[in-house]
Amino acid sequence: YDITIVSKLNNGSEERRTQPFFQRYGDFSAGKIEYLVQMGKYDGMLNDTINQCSNCQKDSKLNNIKNNNFASAATSYTTENAISLGSGVMSDNGLTFANASIDMPVNSMFLERIYTDGIYGKSGSYGYSVAGVKSYDSTSLNITYRNSVYNGDDSDYGRYGIIPAYDNEYLQLSMRTYLPYQVGFGIDYSRSTSFSTGGRQNKGRQNTLDILF
Repeated sequence: YDITIVSKLNNGSEERRTQPFFQRYGDFSAGKIEYLVQMGKYDGMLNDTINQCSNCQKDSKLNNIKNNNFASAATSYTTENAISLGSGVMSDNGLTFANASIDMPVNSMFLERIYTDGIYGKSGSYGYSVAGVKSYDSTSLNITYRNSVYNGDDSDYGRYGIIPAYDNEYLQLSMRTYLPYQVGFGIDYSRSTSFSTGGRQNKGRQNTLDILF
C-alpha cells in the first residue's frame, strides 16, 4: 500500500510524505541486524519414560535422563521493504544443522505474505516449510505445507530429539472470521502423512478437521 504521512508543524504548516507500507505481523526492525541465541538441556528419553515407566521421572539421575544438549544461534536482517532474511546453525545432542528463512510481503490478490524456511543436516537430511497468508476485511486465510526427508542410517530412524529423524508431510488450511455479535469462528483442516520406516515406506495418513468458536 502507499500511505501519506502528514506532519502538522507549530506554525500551522503541513508536511506531506508518501511512502510504501507493507503489512506484517509481529515486531520487526527494518534496517537492523537481529540475533537470537538459545541453549539448554532436554530429556531425550521422554517418550520411553512416559510410555513404559511410571517412576522413572522421579529419579532422573538414576535413569540418566535430561542429559541431551541443545543450542542454536541465528541472525536476521529486515530490509526497508519488510523482507526478512535469516540464517543460523543448531546443535541437537551433538548433531549440527544449518537453517535459513525468508519472510516477505506480496500484496497480491491471493496472497499478502509468504514465509518459508528450511533446515539441512547430516547425510543430506532436510526439511522445509512454506506458508502463505491473505486477509479480507475480517476474514483471514492461511495455508502451510511442511516436508521432512531423512537420509541417514536406518538404525537412527525415528530418533527422539528437538529435531526428530523421520519422514513426514503435513498440509494445513485455516480460516478465521467473525460471526454476528463478534463471535469468533474458525476452521482448520490438516493432512499429515508419516512413515514408520525409512525410504518413505509403511506410511500412515491422518486427516483432521477442527471447528472453532
